[in-house]
Amino acid sequence: MSFGRALKDFFIGYIDFKGRTTRAGYWWMTLILMIISFVPIIFFVYVAIG
Repeated sequence: MSFGRALKDFFIGYIDFKGRTTRAGYWWMTLILMIISFVPIIFFVYVAIG
């Protein structure tokens, strides 16, 4: 499954409360959110050390 299709399936499953998202959509979104959450952590560590 392509990246774009996985994200589309994720958001369709996210707003549809009676169904589920696809496995690929879940893992792609998990990866994106992990990367986004590590950016502020790295920034604060850099500021604290520097």
